[in-house]
Amino acid sequence: MPNIGLHHLCALEINAEELVRIAGRNGFVTVSTFTQGLTGGQSQFPLIDQSNKKSFTAALSHSGVSLLNIECFMLTPHTQVKDYAPALTLGAELNAVGATVLIYDTDSQRVVDNLAQLCSLGQELGLKINVEFMALTPAFNTLDQMLALLNRVAADNLGLGLDILHLVRTGTQPQQLGKIPREKIHYVQVCDSKSLAVTNDYAREAGSHRLAPGDGNIEINRYLSVLPAGVAMELEVPQPASTPAADRIAYLAKKALHIGA
Repeated sequence: MPNIGLHHLCALEINAEELVRIAGRNGFVTVSTFTQGLTGGQSQFPLIDQSNKKSFTAALSHSGVSLLNIECFMLTPHTQVKDYAPALTLGAELNAVGATVLIYDTDSQRVVDNLAQLCSLGQELGLKINVEFMALTPAFNTLDQMLALLNRVAADNLGLGLDILHLVRTGTQPQQLGKIPREKIHYVQVCDSKSLAVTNDYAREAGSHRLAPGDGNIEINRYLSVLPAGVAMELEVPQPASTPAADRIAYLAKKALHIGA
């Protein structure tokens, strides 16, 4: 299997420690998980916090798996970046590479200001700051808009997280990825879909009904072939928990064998 990681969204019914153990048994080299819940309410995600930090660290050490990204850092009209400091600090203590940001704010200047603050905090902690664009958000939902945002913020640790499903749904073609400075591509997330539609009506699919690589019609390797060699890659394939998490993850590991082939 290529060097590839596993996102916690592939199996939200298990905790982060179990995710690491199953990922390690199946040959995944990294995981991405959550240190921050959704803004404005109880998290629907299994979080790492001070109560399970020690056991999560032990699971990483025992499995030989490392932590790629922490989530979920949302920029909304009500975001106070300082409130994210504890979750970011915890991620840094766990040796995460980066923190992923989703933008749900249409005020361009406020987004620039908040993202700059996040980048400054991330710089202090040794974290990359990753932004994903998707057709599901009200603004900054195209590649060109996101590249313009990167230029406005101009932080060394700021870059893009690319999700192949979101690339397809926003109509982003593989050759367009050549516009992105190579150092600004922080990671790519891989899944598949039967549909190649350009649409913003795919929240259910994105959140819980993606397909494993090779089970759909996306030309995954066309996207991967234009990315920098060695870019961090992970599977993000949320699916209904109709079979045990361990079985679903083992199947994903088998399908990952064909990525890049």
